[in-house]
Amino acid sequence: MKSRIRLIVMQFFALFLVFSIAKAQPAPLIYDRPAYSQAELEQMLAPVALYPDSLLSHVLMASTYPTEVVEASYWLRAHPELKGDDAIRAAETMQWDISVKSLLPFPHLLDTMESRYEWMRNMGDAFLGQQAQVMDTIQVLRHRAMVAGHLRSDGHVSVIQENRHIAIMPVQPTLVFVPYYNPRMVYGRWPQPAYAPVVWDPWPGYVIRNHQTSWTWSPVATVVTAGVLFAIFDWNHHHVYHRPQVTYWQRHPHYDYHKRVGTRYQWRHDPRHRRDVPYHHSVSERRYGGHARSYNKQVPPRPTVREIRSNQHRPQPVHQRSIRDDDHRKPMSSSPKVNQHYPDVRKNDAPRGVAHGVRQTQPSASQRPKQEARRGEDRRQRDNDGDDDDDRRRDNASKERGKRGHDSDSRDDNRRR
Repeated sequence: MKSRIRLIVMQFFALFLVFSIAKAQPAPLIYDRPAYSQAELEQMLAPVALYPDSLLSHVLMASTYPTEVVEASYWLRAHPELKGDDAIRAAETMQWDISVKSLLPFPHLLDTMESRYEWMRNMGDAFLGQQAQVMDTIQVLRHRAMVAGHLRSDGHVSVIQENRHIAIMPVQPTLVFVPYYNPRMVYGRWPQPAYAPVVWDPWPGYVIRNHQTSWTWSPVATVVTAGVLFAIFDWNHHHVYHRPQVTYWQRHPHYDYHKRVGTRYQWRHDPRHRRDVPYHHSVSERRYGGHARSYNKQVPPRPTVREIRSNQHRPQPVHQRSIRDDDHRKPMSSSPKVNQHYPDVRKNDAPRGVAHGVRQTQPSASQRPKQEARRGEDRRQRDNDGDDDDDRRRDNASKERGKRGHDSDSRDDNRRR
């Protein structure tokens, strides 16, 4: 009898344990998709892996905000007269991430990212969910191009190899040449024919001299102010950092979002700029999805990719202003005008010393006499200024009357003569 009771208790405990485990299992996420394979990463990174580091880092960061890239591309098409830093200054009121704004001097590149939206979005999702593997894949592709004899230093870039990492740096940091090459040829024999790399036609102005690899450079360099391209790779630790002692974007409202590590800032994704685009990886969804949806509820609806492409959302006109020669030395304004379509709901928007959403308190009893005295001084100053103006007007009137009287006497003397 005791053994039978013991068996029933054990069976009941086993059933209870099974039900507890089943209840504890989380529901599968709709975003729980498999990670990109190595072949897929090489396929999507091949056309940009040989870009200078300063440009490639911004391409990867901006691709995590695909809707803003599309909007920036259409905005540039609507304002073709804006080039380089002029485009960045004109877009100061646009609520885009600074990685997107830093690509405004490269309209052909932005246009390609917009026209190949799926490729750009996949690359951004891979960078978010598999950042270390993405950076390692870039190094694999660079080593292949170097072995094939197509990656070397010249008058445009310096190819620096340290240990097992290859860095590509512009010869002059403010002069950026954007290369064009055929990724199906420049890396040698492609190891995965089923995953042929992404390729596009040369941009206007590019002259192909080597038809075997189609490698060519932009006819002229893109001049960028020091600090516009603010990020650098840390290949050893698989991170992207802000360049030290760069102040161009420091006063931008979204600059302080990035994580400060020691004396520099480490880039991290800002879900406020993700718009309505879902995340590919379950890890990215758990980390950023809730913040993105919460922010979307706080602001008015922002245009989607479909609305931008269907012309339902018209780019805002640019307010022209005089541009001085030394404007490029100035950082972005600390309090830019907020675009009505993209209000920035942030705690830092509150006045200094006042918490967000809290009404400012009235002055204390000790402060009121000082404020009243200050108001009295202002009032007396205005009265004195008014009295001075009245005296000035009376003097002018008397002078005018004296002048008219003198003229009348002169006319009478003339008649008598």
